[in-house]
Amino acid sequence: MFAQVHDHGAGRAENRCNAYLTSWEIGVECKLNFTLDWFMNLCNRLKEIRLQKGLTQESLANAAGVTRQTIIAIEKSKFAPSVKLALELASALHTPLEDVFWLEDKKGRKA
Repeated sequence: MFAQVHDHGAGRAENRCNAYLTSWEIGVECKLNFTLDWFMNLCNRLKEIRLQKGLTQESLANAAGVTRQTIIAIEKSKFAPSVKLALELASALHTPLEDVFWLEDKKGRKA
């Protein structure tokens, strides 16, 4: 038995899966390629808002229960915080979440 599937959905995904059954083995081979035309970037104003509030990286980190290095990485967009951490940071800054973090498409448009 042999089956092959091709799926061209949103984001121009292409799935190629081969399933096979022989008298000695059962197997599935899959290859998945994505062209991420819909890819979104997480943006933030963490540093700007932190400075407006007169907070240091260390004091914000302590308020959110993370290290100063985590704050640095988020401010430089090297690390995307979890939803929980993003909410904790916004709360520590007394600022609505959507004012601190937002999504932009590849063309820089706010989502």
